[in-house]
Amino acid sequence: LLDREKGHTVTDKAVFDAHARKFEREYMEDMDLLGIRPPDVLTRVTEYIPQIVDFVKKLVDDGLAYESNGSVYQSLDEFKKRGGCYRKLSPAGADDSATSAAEMAEGEGALASGDSEKRGPNDFALWKASKSGEPAWDSPWGPGRPGW
Repeated sequence: LLDREKGHTVTDKAVFDAHARKFEREYMEDMDLLGIRPPDVLTRVTEYIPQIVDFVKKLVDDGLAYESNGSVYQSLDEFKKRGGCYRKLSPAGADDSATSAAEMAEGEGALASGDSEKRGPNDFALWKASKSGEPAWDSPWGPGRPGW
């Protein structure tokens, strides 16, 4: 809806904030109608951008993530080399690399392009370089937004 109305011309973050708050408000109204108490604390990712950038930078500095064309990806190969086990809760058969890569691509939807910037097919975005008209915050990798 926002893309149809404004397209890539949006430069004011307040437009994105107002758009998100509208749906947040509707969600809270629906929960109230269902008799579900509101949360004690409501956090928004946009309120923690500096902490997210710092966390992603630490992963890059530690070699667990890498930058590619202004985006930053978690390196699952490096994570596994260090004894990490990603997707522990995956259903049977999901360890198949081709299946997992297809699921990752499907999850990225329209944001995924045919040409991958990723080193590994299962690596996932921690920080995405923003395209024209997308929300963007400053980072060591250029203007972008959290990737998850």
